[in-house]
Amino acid sequence: DFTEASINYRQALKLNIAIVSQQQIAINYMNMGLNYLGADSVNKGLSYFLVSLIIADSLNMENEKLALMKNIGYTYARMGKNEEALSHFYKVLELLGERPDDLTRSDAQLNIAKGYYQMKNYPAALKYALLSFDLSRSRHFNNIYRDAAGLLSDIYAARGDYRQAYS
Repeated sequence: DFTEASINYRQALKLNIAIVSQQQIAINYMNMGLNYLGADSVNKGLSYFLVSLIIADSLNMENEKLALMKNIGYTYARMGKNEEALSHFYKVLELLGERPDDLTRSDAQLNIAKGYYQMKNYPAALKYALLSFDLSRSRHFNNIYRDAAGLLSDIYAARGDYRQAYS
């Protein structure tokens, strides 16, 4: 229920502003962005994500910055702005560094592969789809594994390799 969620998020934001809870304010803006994104108000969702990112970055909220980079990348992908989307998904990998968060890593790799696929850069799409496929399979991230397998099939079909696409 977008309307009810929006009312509640605004009330939470108002309370967090009153008690000067900067971290919660950043999280409120991120959640408001997700709410708008879910209601297909992509531009409005993006604006909330960007405000949240400014706050999260100033407070060194690393986990929230990761989530925001992913959400911003996803938003740009929905807008058809693949270059911007890719830069944000690469930023997710950069922020992860050596952190042991393979779920986020495999998801970012899959999103990078999708971006390259949309741009018809099949070699790069294949590289990242295989990375995501292998990592998600080994760690049993079944939803990402399924999506990576589907994307691999699409990439191979686009390249005319129907045997591999079927496999």
